[in-house]
Amino acid sequence: MRCEEWKRGEMRLNYTGNGAYCYANSLAMLLQHHGSPIEAWYLECLTAVGFGAAEEGTPEGPVVFFSNRLPDSGSSLALDTLGFQFTDHRCEVEDDPDGRKSLEKLGQLLEHGPVMAGPLDMGKLSYLPWHQHAGGADHYVSIFGLTPDSVRLHDPAGFPYITMPIHQFVEAWRADAIDYRAGIFGMWGNLAREVTPGPDEMFLATERAIAERYESAGSGADLIRKLATMAAQSALPDYLRGMMLNFSIPLGARRCADYARFFEPFNEELARLKDAQGHCFANVFVALRENRSPYDDLMTLADLEQQFCDSVLRAAHVSASR
Repeated sequence: MRCEEWKRGEMRLNYTGNGAYCYANSLAMLLQHHGSPIEAWYLECLTAVGFGAAEEGTPEGPVVFFSNRLPDSGSSLALDTLGFQFTDHRCEVEDDPDGRKSLEKLGQLLEHGPVMAGPLDMGKLSYLPWHQHAGGADHYVSIFGLTPDSVRLHDPAGFPYITMPIHQFVEAWRADAIDYRAGIFGMWGNLAREVTPGPDEMFLATERAIAERYESAGSGADLIRKLATMAAQSALPDYLRGMMLNFSIPLGARRCADYARFFEPFNEELARLKDAQGHCFANVFVALRENRSPYDDLMTLADLEQQFCDSVLRAAHVSASR
């Protein structure tokens, strides 16, 4: 089905299954430990990550992510929206070149419960069977143990109870190949809930955060159209095509399903647009798998992104004026 053929009244089915939700799953582990079990799909929505588009550098070259907010700020936003106090720590390279200070900080935070760490460079996580092909890809894990020689962690990519030598972990944690990082040795811990906002409050806070990011970064529709033109001209580099097939397109579809679920009780128009975009992402995926041009669906995806941006800005303005 072409994504522009999606009609009002079409069945909307919530998605349950695998997806590259590493920071949302890691946060869910922390929150469960602190007596606040919250599903990862809902946490992903509270991060307000996954809207618009942005170009980022990688060791192989520039790639397009279907997101205009970084996971670090999104993770902190989700905890804020949920009413938690927490410690969010990172530093500059010159402040801790060998990671000793950050390991000491990690140990202090572990006295209060598990800690989410990231971004990590997946290419440095040697326990991953595919790590040789994942250099520069970002990742987040939940740490629950630390000794002078090793860390113990749950990796939400499907690898619980990992023991990793401390020097290998520090190398991954430095994330030298991740361009977007806002400092090194990022970690979140020491969670304590101050207030318990209701669903309406959390929706409005998230709607406002999405609108504010659109206002500063734009819709990203033109970048998606640029990607469509590259596809039509058979100008997608192999590394970018591979990243789209294996990561960004399936992740985009998953996020659309979850945001449609998130918006549905409060704003049917936003839910409808996200559902329509989900169909587009799926069509792009199939086209790439079949070596066909995804031009039409990427162009429709861009148009829907602009519509969604405009609708969010209108809705946030109305909410603010009440």
